[in-house]
Amino acid sequence: EIVSNFYRALPNEIKMASDEEKFLYIFKWCCSTIKYDISACNSDGTLKYDRKDSQDPINTFEKRSGVCEGRARLIKALLNNCYIKIPCFLVKGKAGRLQHTWNETIIDNDIIDFDISNQANREDNNHQELDMYNTFINVTKKNKKRI
Repeated sequence: EIVSNFYRALPNEIKMASDEEKFLYIFKWCCSTIKYDISACNSDGTLKYDRKDSQDPINTFEKRSGVCEGRARLIKALLNNCYIKIPCFLVKGKAGRLQHTWNETIIDNDIIDFDISNQANREDNNHQELDMYNTFINVTKKNKKRI
């Protein structure tokens, strides 16, 4: 329901736009609208035990805040659905010493690595969703861009 309501609220020019324009619109919307939920984190940056709700995409959308995983799962849902149809994948790794989650998408044969939490020094260590997708559609190599 959240995805269909979000789609209905999109401007018509975005609904008719290219995949790259749709992606940039939704990426910018998430960056400016969905804040990082610092209250869900301990002083060392780890997730508080009782704040798993901040990893849930529905809760993140409704509260307009979440931690990296909630934000990454939300943008995945907003891109990879029956309306927008842009493949989007979760990537799990580290940002510094902490666990971190961000996204990758495929647009015009390019893999775009992006992070609405804007974490620096990310270390990729799990591209499981993207690897499964590439195997399924028999993709061998794509260009990779980072935004």
